[in-house]
Amino acid sequence: PITVNYIFLIRNDRKLLEDYEVQHKPVLVDIWGSCISRESVNRNSSGIYVDKYIFKQPFLLADEPEIPFDNDLSADKFCGSKWRRRTVKEAFLHEGKRILSGSNAEWLIVDMYDLICNMRKYGDSLFEVDDFILRTAFYKSISDKCESTYLFNERSREYLERALENFCKFVTERYGKNIILIKADLKDRYISLDNTLEMFSDSDNTFKTKKAFINGFEEEFARLTDCHVIDISKRFYADDRFALGGAHIVHYEDEFYSQCCKHITAFLGGADSRYTDKVDEEYIALRDMKIK
Repeated sequence: PITVNYIFLIRNDRKLLEDYEVQHKPVLVDIWGSCISRESVNRNSSGIYVDKYIFKQPFLLADEPEIPFDNDLSADKFCGSKWRRRTVKEAFLHEGKRILSGSNAEWLIVDMYDLICNMRKYGDSLFEVDDFILRTAFYKSISDKCESTYLFNERSREYLERALENFCKFVTERYGKNIILIKADLKDRYISLDNTLEMFSDSDNTFKTKKAFINGFEEEFARLTDCHVIDISKRFYADDRFALGGAHIVHYEDEFYSQCCKHITAFLGGADSRYTDKVDEEYIALRDMKIK
């Protein structure tokens, strides 16, 4: 950067220097979402850094009463993971909004996968779980008081719509128009390691409900916030080659994350359009030729 400054100054072109600095200035973003957003941002090589990451906190629960959490619990109760202990505590105390209020980032990246994840009803409260949490001593100590469920089974539509409006008000006041929604198209098929298309099990018969639920809230969020929208997941399959857990309804092909990151970078850089569904059509064509 110092050498670059000298070059521009020697050329006596301060405007060119300023443009260069704007293009290469590190950008801080916050994430409220899942691996969809996290892995997309991780593909960047142009100075995008995550300040705050709100993990496993469905934003429709952001204003609910706190769930009691024993602050004396050690990381040992969370399979030794201090990070998972912290994120569970943050979820129980519904700290997402407070955390973002203290962030230095000017941009927010959102995806809505958490809205359809498996949850536990714990008294009158809800919290999200995954395979890791279910294995912890912490969860096992309260499991007899928990009931498996989904958000859409426990809260009325009217309640959830009010929660969405409150969340949209918060993020627009906090970030203005600097919000990017990565739409999450749920998949009923995945590319196997043998390049065949296989069907996911829908053992609890909730796939269609989940797909409609998440899509409805994505559309309403986009309307209320006038955010930037990346709508390319509909062009990709789930993929058993996904490095962080294999096939899953939102574990997309590796190429998805690279292309998504390009769109994020474009929006951060001031792209004119606020919506994109553009993909590398050559990649799509070659992929389709390989699938058996």
